[in-house]
Amino acid sequence: MTGARSSVRFRLAATATILAAATFLATGAVMLSIYRHNLIAEKQNSLRQAVRGAAGQASVAPASLTAAWLSIPNGVTGSIQVLDADNRVVSGDPQSRGRPPMLVLPAGQTERGQEFDNPAFRPGQRVYAVAKRVETPAGSLTIVLADSLDPVDSQINQALIEGLIAGVLFLFTVAALSWVVVGRTLRPVERLRTQVAAITEGSDLTRRVPQTQGRDEISRLAGTLNEMLRVLDDAAGTQRRFVADAAHELRTPLAGMTAYLEVAASHPDLIEPGALVTRLLSANTHLNDLVNDLLTLAILDAKAPIKYRPLDLAGVVQDGMRHLDPARIRVDERIDGPAPVLGNPTHLTRVVTNLVGNAIRHATSAVLVTVSTTESHAVLTVVDDGPGIPPEHRYRIWQRFVRFDDDRARATGGTGLGLALVREIVTAHGGGVRVGDATPGPGAVFAARIPLLRTSVARQRPPSSALLQQA
Repeated sequence: MTGARSSVRFRLAATATILAAATFLATGAVMLSIYRHNLIAEKQNSLRQAVRGAAGQASVAPASLTAAWLSIPNGVTGSIQVLDADNRVVSGDPQSRGRPPMLVLPAGQTERGQEFDNPAFRPGQRVYAVAKRVETPAGSLTIVLADSLDPVDSQINQALIEGLIAGVLFLFTVAALSWVVVGRTLRPVERLRTQVAAITEGSDLTRRVPQTQGRDEISRLAGTLNEMLRVLDDAAGTQRRFVADAAHELRTPLAGMTAYLEVAASHPDLIEPGALVTRLLSANTHLNDLVNDLLTLAILDAKAPIKYRPLDLAGVVQDGMRHLDPARIRVDERIDGPAPVLGNPTHLTRVVTNLVGNAIRHATSAVLVTVSTTESHAVLTVVDDGPGIPPEHRYRIWQRFVRFDDDRARATGGTGLGLALVREIVTAHGGGVRVGDATPGPGAVFAARIPLLRTSVARQRPPSSALLQQA
């Protein structure tokens, strides 16, 4: 029962019933008030009409006017009194004769009505009385007519009882219809839940939930679930490919090291110790770089906290250039001035070494590294005079373990993660990176944009989810 009460179907049906009850009570109260007002007004109006009729009769009556001489209209069962000019009771029906005046008109007033609770002439009742002054052959007289309002209250109580009975039946009907309608409405949602549960249990992210051609909320929900499944399927595929590629990349240097060691163990005369150490160190360096790249990507993917501090991008570039061996390629620097940014020096150094190292591997003779600023960003530009990157392949260069030719093979030292790291690091710093053609060509130009320090401070944190910590 607790589960049923916590269900969306029960809550929606209960909400509809409660709203219907509130609406019914408010509407019933207003209608009952109007009904009561109309009944009382009708009763008062009938008494006024009756007393005016009696006054018309009194105006032509003989001098010895008595209340019995006056006729009371049908439907009026009240008491009648005739008062003289001094407001003394001169005549009346048996119930009111000999009692004090039921209602007295002030001087100068010819007609008046008043409601009484528990009057002396009608104890325990609520009464409405009307007085009318009239000139007769016997002088100025006042005709007073009073009647009980208790029948009105009885009619209202009867209407209240009937309304409550109708309300209970109405609310029961609303609750039943709400339960049925909400159940039918939520049935497609339950089917979607069942299908998604089956997909989850079977771990088959290639399956999709059926989607109708309508444009209602259920159809949009199915579309959203299918889009989510597609994204999860793509992410799972990417993860599987990444693990496979990482395993392959890690196995290659390990296999080389194993081969060298096996040859050295079985044929020590074929390999000099110095050459063996050199080859092992080279393979170990490549393996170490690959593991560091994988670790950095894992940290960035996990949105782990990263320490940021104010620094000069120009200084980071100059320091990073010292870690590179340009070999036969000429590398020129052009620093336009300071470029203060809020960043992590280790990660930004990785951006510099990866971009410049990539340019050196592909350049024919020269690489130009430039640091400049715009109104809001520091810009690191790396230009090489190599073959360039075809436009149709530019979106792929930021993917992990992507190589386009043998020149970017392992022999050149590349891991296939350098540009992927560049994009992730620059994005974590709130910037962006793009690639284009060198002008004049041939060659490629990479430009990384990072917000200047004043822009970063104004935002109080880099736009990535990383934690801003001042070092």
